Amino acid sequence: MIVAAERRDEHAVLAAIGETGLELQTIFNRGAVMVLSAGVNKATGLAAALEALGLTPHEAAAIGDAENDHAFLDLSEFSAAVANALPALKERADWVTTGDDGHGVCELIEELVGDDLVRREVGGTRHDLVLGTHADGRPLHLSPRGPNLLITGPSGSGKSTAAMSLLERLTDGHYQFCIIDPRGTTRDWSRRSRWDGAAAARWSRRSSKSSPSRDRAWWPTCWACPWANARRFSSSSCRGWWTCGRGRGGRTG
Repeated sequence: MIVAAERRDEHAVLAAIGETGLELQTIFNRGAVMVLSAGVNKATGLAAALEALGLTPHEAAAIGDAENDHAFLDLSEFSAAVANALPALKERADWVTTGDDGHGVCELIEELVGDDLVRREVGGTRHDLVLGTHADGRPLHLSPRGPNLLITGPSGSGKSTAAMSLLERLTDGHYQFCIIDPRGTTRDWSRRSRWDGAAAARWSRRSSKSSPSRDRAWWPTCWACPWANARRFSSSSCRGWWTCGRGRGGRTG
C-alpha cells in the first residue's frame, strides 16, 4: 500500500504515523511525500519482478527523475535520468537524456532497441572491477562486459592467482561467468563442479538445450575427463553458454 500527500503536509503525515504506531516510512517524490511499508521501495519491487522473470539486475536498465528513484537506479546495471531530473539524481546516473519526462524515457527505449545501449557503456565505471593501481596511484579498472583480457606469463608467475582474484571480484558483483578448466587447475576451489568423461559427454549432447542459471557462476573442471571428451565438451558448452547468456547480462564474461 502507498499513501501520497502534498509535500507541505509532511509534518501531518509524520504525526499520523506516530499516532497509529505503525512501522511505516516516508519518502519524497518531488512535490509529494509518500508513505510506504518499512523496507519497501522501487528497488525491492524491481528485485521481485526480476526474480519472477528469471532475470538479474545486470539485465536491467532504469530511468528516473526524483528522490525515490535512487535505490532503483543503483540496483540496475544501467541507470539514466531524464533532463529535468533532480541534480542529485543526474550526478549519479550513467546517462542523462536530452529530453524531459516521457521524452527522455523514449530516448532510452530507442537506444535499447537500437543497439542495446552499447555506446552508452563506454566510459562508465560504476560497475567496473578494480584490479589494482597504476604507477601514479590511480585505480586500474576493468569493465565486466569487456574488453577481452589475456593473462599470460611463465610457470609460477602468479597467473592462476591473478585469474582467481578477478573471478572473486566477478562473484562479489553477482556477475555470471563460465570457466572451462581442462587441466583441473582450480580443483580445490569450493565453487567448482567436477566433470568426468561421462558427464562431459552428456553435456555435449544436451548443451544446446540447457543453460546455466542466470544468477550463478558455472565452473566445470575436466581434470578427470579424457582429452577427447574435454575438447568436445569445451566446444559444445561454449556454444550453449553464448545462447543462454545473450542480452545485457550475457556479455559479462
